[in-house]
Amino acid sequence: MPALDRMDFCTILVAVDDYFINKMLMTWPTWLLCHPELLNMNVLIVFDADPASDRQMKADDPRFKRLGEIWNEYREYHGRGKAFYMRVVPWQMPDAKNQRERMLTALVHASAYVQTPWYLKLDADTYATEPKGFYYDRWFKQRPAFIGNPWGYTKPGNALNQLNAWANEIPELRGLPGWPVMGEVIRRSPDENPPWKVNHRRMASWVMFGNTQWCTSTLEYLGDDLRLPFPSQDTYFSYIAALQKRNFVVDKFRKYGWNHIRNERGVAEAQEKMMKPVEFPEQTCVYAKDQPQYLPLPVHKSDDGVVTSCWRLTFWERLKLLVTGRIWYSVTTFNQPLQLQLPRIDYPFTPQE
Repeated sequence: MPALDRMDFCTILVAVDDYFINKMLMTWPTWLLCHPELLNMNVLIVFDADPASDRQMKADDPRFKRLGEIWNEYREYHGRGKAFYMRVVPWQMPDAKNQRERMLTALVHASAYVQTPWYLKLDADTYATEPKGFYYDRWFKQRPAFIGNPWGYTKPGNALNQLNAWANEIPELRGLPGWPVMGEVIRRSPDENPPWKVNHRRMASWVMFGNTQWCTSTLEYLGDDLRLPFPSQDTYFSYIAALQKRNFVVDKFRKYGWNHIRNERGVAEAQEKMMKPVEFPEQTCVYAKDQPQYLPLPVHKSDDGVVTSCWRLTFWERLKLLVTGRIWYSVTTFNQPLQLQLPRIDYPFTPQE
C-alpha cells in the first residue's frame, strides 16, 4: 500500500495567522483537487494566538470551519478519504522580534503535537498545479530527518557562524561529528559585512515531509524561551541534520505538481500560466458558477448528454504545444466506467444558416 494511503502515517501541518489563513483558503482547494491522497490525513493547524501580534486569531474563527466545508466537498468529489479531523493549536511568542520569527518558530515546536510518524508541512501560500504523484515510498524507508526542496545557501553569510557559536555552548551539540558546519561565504564586495550569503547543502520547506520523532528531538536543544538560534525553520533543521551528519532527502517538488506563491503578483503569474475555460455563444449553462473554490466552467449540454467546453491556452502553452504536438488529458471517473472522450481543435457545432 502506498505510504500516504495509510491514514495513520502522515498529518498535514500548516501555520497561519490572520493574513495567511486567507491565502490558505485560496490554495487549500488546489491541494485537495490535485492530490486527493491528502484526504486520508488528519490536519494540524498552528495559529497565531499571541495578544502581542497584530495578526492574532481565535480558535473559533469561522475560516477554520470553512476549511472543513471545502474538505467535505472534495471528499465527495473524489469519492475517497476520511471524515475531516482538524486540530487547531494556539501559539504565543510575546517576545518575538517580528511575525516571521513568531510563525517559523511555531513550525518547529508544532512537531510535538503530531501523532503520526510523519507530517507534511505545507506553507499556506503553496499551491498545487496538477494532479500527479508527489512522493516515493523509498524516501520514507530511508528514515531521513526530513524530505524537502533543494536549496543551496543561507542569508546573511554569517548565519553558520551564529549557529556554530550557539552550538558551541551546548555540550550535546559541540561533540557531534559535523561540528562546526562550514560553507562557502559569498560577498558582493570585499568590504561587505555581514557577507551576502553562505553556500551549503540545505533544504527549503514550502513543501516538506518531517520525520516526527527526529524533528521533535531537536526541541531539546532550545531553551525555555522557545527561541531558535536562527529565525528559520528550514535553516534550523538543516543545521541540526548537518551537525549529526543525519541523512535527509531533497527533490524538486515543482516537478511533482506543487509551486509557491510569494506575493499577490505571484498569484496572477500562476493564473496566467494555466489554460482557462472561456465563454462561447453556444453555451447553455455554467458549472460551479457560484462556487469560488472552483473555476466556473461554461458548457453546452446537448439533449443526449454531450457536454462541450472551450478552453483558451496561454501564450507559453501554445508554444509548448507547437513544439511537442502533445496534450495531456485527465478525467476523474470515481472508479466508474470511462465515458467517450473527444478532444478537438475544430469548431464542434453546426454553423447556423
